[in-house]
Amino acid sequence: MSTSNAILSTIDYHHIRAAIIDEEEQHSLGRDLILNADEKLCNAKLLSMKREELYAPADRQPWRQSFLRSAETIEDSPVFQFIKKLPKGASLHSHLYASASYKYVVNDLLYRDNIYVCNSNGRIKLKFVKHADVDADCELLADKRNSIDFDDWLKTHLLVNDDSGGGTDVWDGFRKIFTFTYDLFSYVDVLEDYVHQVLLEHYLDNVTYVEVRTPFVPMYDLDNTAYDPEDFIAKLTMLLT
Repeated sequence: MSTSNAILSTIDYHHIRAAIIDEEEQHSLGRDLILNADEKLCNAKLLSMKREELYAPADRQPWRQSFLRSAETIEDSPVFQFIKKLPKGASLHSHLYASASYKYVVNDLLYRDNIYVCNSNGRIKLKFVKHADVDADCELLADKRNSIDFDDWLKTHLLVNDDSGGGTDVWDGFRKIFTFTYDLFSYVDVLEDYVHQVLLEHYLDNVTYVEVRTPFVPMYDLDNTAYDPEDFIAKLTMLLT
């Protein structure tokens, strides 16, 4: 075969390309849907909003930035607000203690009484305590809130640094966050409110159901009474069913 015969003409190329795209569309989800007049108007509106965001100036394109920097911009976008109102299938494999919003943790949970910041062998943790031991390296969170850099300190412990490196650094950041909040979420009076908030936030996003993963947390109360893992399972089952 000569070189000239092996090279596709422009017409042949576009014909084959169109055939491949058509074949893919035949196997795509929703290929059999026929939109009515109202649905076509709705679809056209969504496409118009998507194009407006897609061709916005580079400094206004959130996908060019770290998600940790652009999350609020995305939430305020017309496309996101549109999609938020649509019914959705599921949130799968969600880590329970990373499922509620940062705002809820900061503006609600961390304003509750008897929360201490404790240094346990170099690991910073939040814990509900009626009276901290004199010898314990603990500070009442309410007192720490008066410091000028309190908000920055919280972000350091509750959010993964968006300047982190590769996978190992990011995972280490996640582990530090879970260590920091583990005892906060394990407090028996917080667990119910927290799980309810997780479900509420998904409900407001029109998510049909939620699949969560969590260790069998040994809950405790203000008197430092420890509950069995079976108690945690029973409480979680009650809250989720």
